[in-house]
Amino acid sequence: MKHILEDIKKQAFARTYLLYGEESYLRQEYVKRLVDAMVSEGDTMNYSRLVGDKVTAAEVIDLSETFPFLAEKRVILLEDTVFFKKANEETQLLADYLGKIPEHVVLIFNEKTADKRTRLYKALSKSGRVAEFARLKPERLQQWVVEYLKHAGRTIGQSQAQTILLQTGDDMGTLRQEMEKLIAYTEGRDVITAEDITDITTVSYKDKVFELFRVMVKGEQKKALQMYYELLSLKISAMMTLSLMVRHFSQLLRAKELEESRLSSKEMGELIGVNPYFVKGILQEAASFTEEELKLAVSESLSAEEAVKTGHIDGTLALELLIVQYSSRNNRKAPGQA
Repeated sequence: MKHILEDIKKQAFARTYLLYGEESYLRQEYVKRLVDAMVSEGDTMNYSRLVGDKVTAAEVIDLSETFPFLAEKRVILLEDTVFFKKANEETQLLADYLGKIPEHVVLIFNEKTADKRTRLYKALSKSGRVAEFARLKPERLQQWVVEYLKHAGRTIGQSQAQTILLQTGDDMGTLRQEMEKLIAYTEGRDVITAEDITDITTVSYKDKVFELFRVMVKGEQKKALQMYYELLSLKISAMMTLSLMVRHFSQLLRAKELEESRLSSKEMGELIGVNPYFVKGILQEAASFTEEELKLAVSESLSAEEAVKTGHIDGTLALELLIVQYSSRNNRKAPGQA
């Protein structure tokens, strides 16, 4: 990414760029910076945008061979094509052409995925710029939230920034929308509080995750896995969900330890760390486990979280294994059973 910023700063551009990866918000931002640096506003003569799996190599080559009109560069943006998904005659043709691209042309590929084994990828890596936009780790994403709000004249603590992530998810585009809402909501104030976040931010991500846990604890394995795959399709990271699982099992364990007490829902909610409204449901879920099982669940989910952080296991697989394990009715009693 820094190479792209250096090219923009120096106004010295490569002839080809490939920007790809899961983090679409950041990827789109860099694509926009590149295009804006080379194309004047309203210049439709020297800028072309080709989108989709119907784009052909011949179309790209034909546009590339057209000279720019009263400009130094002709910029061609290609988005969501199939060129980097698999090798075929089209990709071979384009790979051969990379070494012949005219000096006045800049090709920018904006793709969700790219197969590094293809000849086109290898050719572009040698002759142009390649930047992968992977999803940011929770720690880096949390810092980005703090920095984004600071740039807007707002101050937020690390714990409040973490709350935004837990409630919104780790998609940077969604996070940006939520932060813009917070900025507007706190007009005239510098500090963003936990109450501001509760009032404004969307909680659909968190709701979906905890509904998954409720289904998992009830032993509905098929439904739990289906809900998990839906979360993945929404680009909610396994790491974020795993962190919430650790927290949820810890709350169930605390509820189990307190279930024989005569505490009120309000008092118990304060000790567990949940709204008193949810205490009854937490106790019902805890009843599905023995105290020893919950201690083991906390330990295993913490171990899985650490294994993912250290790269010993893929986060998606680690979470799927835990969901399968703890939604198995053979391992424990259903609520109300002897």
